[in-house]
Amino acid sequence: MSALANPPSPLRVLVVDDDDIMRRLVRRILRGWEVYEAAAPEDVTPDWDTYDVVVIDWRPKGPETLRRCREAGVPHLIFTGTPEDEDIPKGVRVVAKPLRDPEELRSAIEEVAHG
Repeated sequence: MSALANPPSPLRVLVVDDDDIMRRLVRRILRGWEVYEAAAPEDVTPDWDTYDVVVIDWRPKGPETLRRCREAGVPHLIFTGTPEDEDIPKGVRVVAKPLRDPEELRSAIEEVAHG
C-alpha cells in the first residue's frame, strides 16, 4: 500500500497568546494544520489533550498555560519575545519572537509533536 493512501492527519495546534495579531500571524504560518486559538489558558476547553501541540506565549500567562499542558500530558513549546527569561523552565523548547523564518516555528512544532 502506498504511503499516499493514508496521508498523515494535519496537526491540531492550540495557540495561547494574549495578542490577537500574533495569534492570526501564527495561524497564517501554520496554514494546512488545524489551528485553534485562545487568549488565555482559562479560555481553553477542559480537553487540553485533544491537541497535538500547544504553542505558549510566555508573558503574561505562560506559567499557568505550561502547568495545564503538563497536567494533560500535551506536548508544548514556548513562543516568546523574551527567550532568555530565567523563569522559563530548562528543557522546554523555545522559539524566539520575532521569527526570522516562519519555517522555524513549523519545524519546532513538528519536532515537539513527533519527538
